[in-house]
Parts: sequence; C-alpha cells; structure tokens
Amino acid sequence: LSFIIYSNNCKMPLIDGFKIPRAVTLLSKLGADALQPKMVNGRYHGPLVSKRIAADLRKRAIIEGTFGTFSTVFGGWKPEWDEPNKIALIKPQKGHLRERTREARAAKITKAMQAMPDRVAKFRQEINDKKPKKDLIYLFKHPKRS
Repeated sequence: LSFIIYSNNCKMPLIDGFKIPRAVTLLSKLGADALQPKMVNGRYHGPLVSKRIAADLRKRAIIEGTFGTFSTVFGGWKPEWDEPNKIALIKPQKGHLRERTREARAAKITKAMQAMPDRVAKFRQEINDKKPKKDLIYLFKHPKRS
C-alpha cells in the first residue's frame, strides 16, 4: 500500500518518492494533453508526463481502486487517458525465395526444354566431328588386334 507524505515546501503530496505529484498536477490541469507529444515552432516537445510515470499512475490507480476517477490529491486514472491499441494489419508471410520465384523458374525450364532436342543433336554432332576419321591411314595406324 502507498502512503502519502506531505511536504512543507509544496502543496502536492509525495507518494512513495516517485515524481507523481508533478504528474498528478499536470494531469489535473491538462488531462490527456499532458500525455501527448507536441510540435511547437517546428520542434519536437515530448509529453509532459512520460509513459513510464503514466503507467505507474495507471497501475497504482488499478491497485487502489481509483481507476475511472481522478482527484488532485490522491490521483487516479481516467479511462479516456489510455492510448487506443493499434490495429494490427495481418500481412501474408513473405515465404522463401524459391517459393516466390517458382513459376518464373518453371517457365524458364519449359522454354529451355523445347530447344533441347536440337541442342542434343548439335552436341552429338560435335562429338562425332572431334573423332578421327576412319580412313585408310587410320586403319594402317590402328590395326585391329585380334
């Protein structure tokens, strides 16, 4: 449980040594605007109450049962100060590269296979052309061995 210590030099109570008094003051004056960052003259100004302190205040309000109400002395938390949850867009998974390019590879292979009989015939012709001709000189140099 938290306890409140009143200090002589400020009007707001200290709650467990956190920076909650300033946050409570800002939330009582500005409300949800204290939680939002702003652009002033083209420069970024962060929120007056940080998300960490706001989370501490919210959690404390839930524990103490003051969630939904707000008091400048005891704090609390209003539900409209909560940030709306972002709606997650579900994108299909990217998958592997081989799966994404499968149709293109199949088309390439099919196109190459259409020209394959001509290429095989050309290759066999080149092999036969490289062989020495079996003329009379060849037969004298390489007699059949029996």
